[in-house]
Amino acid sequence: MRARSSRARLARWLLLALVPTALVLHPLWLGALGDFLVARDELRRADAIVVLAGNSPYRAEHAVELYRAGWALRVLISNELVLSHGVEVSWLALRQAGLVHLDLPDEAVVPLEQVAQSTYQEATESRDVMLERGWHSAILVTDPFHMRRALWALRGV
Repeated sequence: MRARSSRARLARWLLLALVPTALVLHPLWLGALGDFLVARDELRRADAIVVLAGNSPYRAEHAVELYRAGWALRVLISNELVLSHGVEVSWLALRQAGLVHLDLPDEAVVPLEQVAQSTYQEATESRDVMLERGWHSAILVTDPFHMRRALWALRGV
């Protein structure tokens, strides 16, 4: 009985010591965690630029910048649902209706037709399109905090 009581006291003491320490040091460990999530690779010319879905306008803008700088000749862009005010429509449907415009030549844009339910599904569909077209390399565009997980998904297919 006494051993349990002293273990419980020790556990409470550790908790009381660790929680304030973690709170005080949160800028350090949160910063380290954020740095871990951001994967950085050297930019190299590729067959395509792969833009993952995520309802982020910056991803497509960045892909346009990379295309214009000559890093790739094609932009493979994920289809995603756009939800607003009770309206649910895919990005591809909006583009086909002329309501979405990327500042790229039409022949450079290769949209995925399926609306993916996960990063892994986007990875497999992107891989299939690239293999179909004989492309071997890609520049991945996503948000920095999503990059490491996205790379794991793409390298795993």
